[in-house]
Amino acid sequence: SIHVSKVKVNAWLLNGQNINSEYDSPYHLPPYYELGYIKHYGTKTIEEFCNKIKRGYPDHRVTIDDKLIKRRLDFFFLRNNKTKEKKNHEIQSPVHREQKENNSKEIFSSPISSSRHSYSNNNCPIKEYPNMALSPKKKTPEKENSKKFEKKIRKIQYLCRVGCSGPNQKKLNQDNYFIHTNFVNNPSYSFIGVCDGHGIFGQNISSYLQEHLPKNVEEAFIDNNITNLTDEKIKKISEVVENIYIKTNTEMNDDERIDSSYSGSTSVSVIFTPERIICINVGDSRCVLGKYNKAKNKWLSMNLSRDHKPSDPDEKERIIKNGGKVEPYMDEDGNFLGPERVWVLNEDSPGLAMSRSFGDEIAHKVGVIVSPEIYDYRFIQDDKFIILASDGIWEFISSYEAVDIVRIFYLKNDLEGALDFLYNESVKRWLSRENIIDDITIIIAFLD
Repeated sequence: SIHVSKVKVNAWLLNGQNINSEYDSPYHLPPYYELGYIKHYGTKTIEEFCNKIKRGYPDHRVTIDDKLIKRRLDFFFLRNNKTKEKKNHEIQSPVHREQKENNSKEIFSSPISSSRHSYSNNNCPIKEYPNMALSPKKKTPEKENSKKFEKKIRKIQYLCRVGCSGPNQKKLNQDNYFIHTNFVNNPSYSFIGVCDGHGIFGQNISSYLQEHLPKNVEEAFIDNNITNLTDEKIKKISEVVENIYIKTNTEMNDDERIDSSYSGSTSVSVIFTPERIICINVGDSRCVLGKYNKAKNKWLSMNLSRDHKPSDPDEKERIIKNGGKVEPYMDEDGNFLGPERVWVLNEDSPGLAMSRSFGDEIAHKVGVIVSPEIYDYRFIQDDKFIILASDGIWEFISSYEAVDIVRIFYLKNDLEGALDFLYNESVKRWLSRENIIDDITIIIAFLD
């Protein structure tokens, strides 16, 4: 086992490639520590691996004392180093990592205000993640069955609450959401999304997306005859969605009521159909699928989106090529603080903490883009619920932990309880680490 501070993480090396974690309850989970893919750390020994983690989290105690884990790690490092000697290729960063825009009308809310509503159901290639594994060329019986398996939304509900910027200080809620049923005039299709605004006019931008993005995407699908999402139609989605996202962003930037120079918004959304879910992501909000493996009696989490961070090698390379700079904020004493951000070369702006977004015109001049990443996933029987949330949740709660929390309420068919518990747990962790609370928006859909 790997120990991080006082929190014990049971980590197992799977197929000599990545580490996955199994948890018994949300209280046994690491608050904001994520292992991810071991190859991402670029280390050659267990000691280097631990030291690299410790450098990132200096207040943590990192040790490996389980002999079985140590043998598996030793085997991985030995095999990986031999492979690198034979094949001089670059190790790619992981696709998944456990790891944050209507018009000019402003809506002010008190720190305790919230909105909730429920519904019931009585340059970007599409990347496929069938059953969390690489697609085999030879079709297996399970693969055949998964293609025919259908899901429906039992119930769906959202929670959207404003944060606070300090004790007794009111702020504007910059988060927004949309739940668009009967998508492309199909009663079994839905378009669901969360938008997280940032900057002075972030609320205006996320509100613009809430109003215009679902409508623009639906019109584009109808115009391109993508009303039945079969395998043949899926191939068209990448180009259509990217074009409409770019168009929506351009129209928003041209709106005189919105100043998007230093303000923007993320957008994570899913197109739900009975057979599949298509996740469309820009920024660092996140979509997670909760899964239950009955044969192994295990609950698992699966990220359907990747957080777009400037520290990602592919994102950083694009930004630097476009004349930008990627590094953390530097204080007056020359010390780096916090995560890596996007800066205009030789300037102290804009300091954007994500590598893709709507708006943010200054950052877009140096490599930040609005092109979404699209993931096509076919449902299987294991899939139980979907979580979409702004990074107010993901700042201190991992995907594993969110699934472990929600699954308790899924078993009781208590959707409101799942939203409240997840929100309250996030607020508790914000207050234990910061003097502020970020805006928090969550959408959860229970599946049948």
